[in-house]
Amino acid sequence: GSVTSALVAATTASQRERDDEPAGKKETVGRYNYALLVPLVKVIRQKCAEKFALSNFLAGFPSHPDSSFPNAFAEYRDSSEWNETVEDRVYPLMAIFRHDLESAAGVRAAKLLQESHVEYSTSRKACKESMANSVTRLDVEVMEPFLVRRETERDRYATELAEDKTRHLAVMQLWNEQKRFLTGTKGAWCDEARREDHWMLDRLENFSRMRPKLKLNHNFNQHLDASQRR
Repeated sequence: GSVTSALVAATTASQRERDDEPAGKKETVGRYNYALLVPLVKVIRQKCAEKFALSNFLAGFPSHPDSSFPNAFAEYRDSSEWNETVEDRVYPLMAIFRHDLESAAGVRAAKLLQESHVEYSTSRKACKESMANSVTRLDVEVMEPFLVRRETERDRYATELAEDKTRHLAVMQLWNEQKRFLTGTKGAWCDEARREDHWMLDRLENFSRMRPKLKLNHNFNQHLDASQRR
């Protein structure tokens, strides 16, 4: 807790000092990119030197007062001891940290991909179920009533055609009877010159199964339309 408080205080103080420094000095310090690193290293040197055992691998680490520490550290960071320590200790730790970070990111990405796949599968399944329900509702609410109504209408149409044909035959029979009554042999409009009778065998038979009787064929048809189609 004390180390963290000291680091935060040092960082805040360094930022405040940088804001108060002249522009030329800011450029000098900024050239080495140690404006924020210097107070942190100073606090680590003062608070954590024994805990981190800095003297074992940074024997020449500067221990100057506050006013000269930035310049001393700027000179020390060009030394072989500092560069070897950075290459042997800092960079491997950075690589491990980066690997762990990438691994964690990979795990998060894999988890996100799995969750996305599960959500996609669930949504697709729900969509298929909705489409199946829609097809079922279409069959139940539309197609089945339509098919039943179609069969009903077909039967009604066939019945209407049969009844219309029966009515037509009845009317034609009545008309032929009235026509024969008026234009027949004893009719008021009988014209013997234009009259043309056609005969047919009667269904009446004798004891020998002979049909000797003839009767007028009132439904005679010359089938002229069939002859014209030949």
